Amino acid sequence: MKKKNVIHTIGIVVSILFIYLVFRGANLSSVLEYIVNLNIFILILVSLMSLLLVIVKTYRWKLLLDKSDEIPYKKLLSINFIAHFLNIVFPLRAGEVAQIFLTKAHTQTSKSNIVGSLFLNKFMELISLLILFYSLTVFVSIPIPSFWITPLRYLLVFTIIFLLLFAFNIVDLRNITQPSNKILASLYRFLLSLKHIQDKTLLIKSIFLSILVWCIEFLMIYILLFAFGIDVPFWATIVIVVGINLAMLIPATSASFGTYEYAIILVLGMFSVSKEQAVAFAIMLHFLEIFFVLILGFIFYLRIRKEKPLWEKEIK
Repeated sequence: MKKKNVIHTIGIVVSILFIYLVFRGANLSSVLEYIVNLNIFILILVSLMSLLLVIVKTYRWKLLLDKSDEIPYKKLLSINFIAHFLNIVFPLRAGEVAQIFLTKAHTQTSKSNIVGSLFLNKFMELISLLILFYSLTVFVSIPIPSFWITPLRYLLVFTIIFLLLFAFNIVDLRNITQPSNKILASLYRFLLSLKHIQDKTLLIKSIFLSILVWCIEFLMIYILLFAFGIDVPFWATIVIVVGINLAMLIPATSASFGTYEYAIILVLGMFSVSKEQAVAFAIMLHFLEIFFVLILGFIFYLRIRKEKPLWEKEIK
């Protein structure tokens, strides 16, 4: 069996296991009742806010990819929507692979710069979320599950090391000759593409945009919590987002079905929210986050698929 198939199979098994844990002990009729009683206007608002998240994230990605401001923002936005669509539909982060090849096919940017910008885009999300989370722990006593502590520590250590090596220019790769080995040369070009993070203005802008992204997501979650009648402090939304992002580190099917919902139920359980309310909330939040993104991504996918670029082969 091919390695991709093995990983995909493991993801399916993991998702099925967590879906079982999500619904175990829950009264399904009560879950459905919570969902059907929701205000439709709030659902539309939350869905539109999920689109705003992609729009702001794309702008941050453009800053990291295109300092000369030559690539049209609309082009990157359509590529980002397609990447989200493919990540939802296909396993093994197919959308991110397609995003690399699509960007290369429609811009004059090198693959190493594209990969570097996408890495930095994810890194900005990580560092900003860690800043918000650890700032929160200074003022609020959070009952953090014990199995969260190790991954959070590793992520913090990784962030600090990365900033020291690249943002503060401790290692200047420009003084190192590019290796002749193809693999090492590709790694060298990728690391060199991270030089944008040394631009302190760009770094601050990117972190600010990342914090803005999280604030939109916190607000989106809080609005939906209000719609469900779940009374928790606003800072609980930060813990929910941290839980979701840690759950996404677990290998599962596309869109992290099962692990995503279980992480939310685990967090809401810390605030004594009933299992039925927590399950209904988790299902609806996941659905609303991907609904419009899925539709728009599919529309952009159909438009660009006519060109049949190289990336189609890469995701199969």
